[in-house]
Amino acid sequence: MPRKGYKHTEESKAKMRNIVHSKKKYCKNGHERTPENVYVDGRCKLCTRINAKNSTWKKRNPKKATINDKRQKLKRLGWTLESYEAAQTEQGGRCAICNQIPERSLHSDHAHGNPPKPRDLLCCTCNVGLGMFKDSPDILEAAAQYARKWKQETQK
Repeated sequence: MPRKGYKHTEESKAKMRNIVHSKKKYCKNGHERTPENVYVDGRCKLCTRINAKNSTWKKRNPKKATINDKRQKLKRLGWTLESYEAAQTEQGGRCAICNQIPERSLHSDHAHGNPPKPRDLLCCTCNVGLGMFKDSPDILEAAAQYARKWKQETQK
């Protein structure tokens, strides 16, 4: 149903037909793509309503929403909330590489496989650094040798 006061042009109607009759018969959440269920820009109306309800729930339950969001993010990385908390206790809240206690939370490091395998918890700096070096021990060792070389040069 179009917005109040909005009239579809021939161009927008054609666009709607193309979206509805595209190869995708269902949205990413499995809702059927029908003219009544799709906005002109191709978004699914049902998904939009569900997202709005979730947003309202998150505003009413911020603590639960934060825990649920963290749980979902950890799950994508191969962790559970319990395994994250256990690792944090085991590491004493310190980064596994630099042994510093970060100002913010520790990042859940994981091997990039399918499924991802949890490793240790790292501070943001070490996590980003490890990613920049592509988790490669050879590249990391070359970088360490480079840093040692220039440290000696500057001390002369």
